[in-house]
Amino acid sequence: MSLRFSPPDLIRLRTDAGKSRDDLARATGRTWWAVQTWELGSAVPGGDSLAAIADALGCPIDDLFTKED
Repeated sequence: MSLRFSPPDLIRLRTDAGKSRDDLARATGRTWWAVQTWELGSAVPGGDSLAAIADALGCPIDDLFTKED
């Protein structure tokens, strides 16, 4: 089993937290464009960004991943 970054989970967590892409960008010190590329699945956030995303959304980093067999 492996873990894979999950753009749909990022979108769900962000919207559940009531944050816009701009809000998440500001909270993580990244650009709106970076957040969009993560949500579209065209880029995967690095370790520092993952920690910042989880902190900004108030969730464990694991919530940003899905398990694959």
